[in-house]
Amino acid sequence: MEKMINCERCEKKVVITGRNQKYYKDCKKENKKEYMEEYNQKTEVKENKKKYQKEYNQRPDVKKKQKKYSKEHSQTPKDKKRAKENRLKKYGLTLKEYNSMVKKQKNKCAICAKEETERTNGGEKVKSLSVDHNHKTGKVRELLCAKCNKGIGFFDDDISKLKTIIKYLRNHKTK
Repeated sequence: MEKMINCERCEKKVVITGRNQKYYKDCKKENKKEYMEEYNQKTEVKENKKKYQKEYNQRPDVKKKQKKYSKEHSQTPKDKKRAKENRLKKYGLTLKEYNSMVKKQKNKCAICAKEETERTNGGEKVKSLSVDHNHKTGKVRELLCAKCNKGIGFFDDDISKLKTIIKYLRNHKTK
C-alpha cells in the first residue's frame, strides 16, 4: 500500500516508498546539501571554542584565579591520601611501603642526608620526600629531597655529566 504525503520543503506530492521519506527527490538533495553546510559550520565552531578555551586557560590572570579556587576548595585529608597513593602506584609502591622507606631513611634524603625543606605551593606544608627511580627500568632507588631529585633530573641520571660537574667545581674551588 503506497502512501502519499506533501513534501515538507516544496509541498509537492511524494509517494512514500521507504521509511522516514519526507521530501521530494530534488528537495532531498538540497536538504542534504544544507545539512552538510550547517554541520561543517558547527564543527568549525567547536574547533574555535576549543582553541579559545586553550588560549584562555593559558592567560596569567585565569591561571591565578584557578589556583586561588583550587586552594579555597582544597581536598579533604582522605582525598589527599588517595591522591598520594595514586602517585605512588606509578612507581609500584604502596603507601605502607613508602612510609617504610621514609622510616628506614629517618625521613632524610639519601644523598644530602637532610630533611626535606621545600614547601608545597601554598607554603603551609613541607613536601614529602621524592621517589627516585631509574627512568629506563622504572626501578625505585631511594627517597630524595626535592633539590637532589631535581639535580639528578637536570643531568639525566648521566654519571659522566656529574663527573664533569665535580671536575668543574674542583677547578673553580675557592680557598
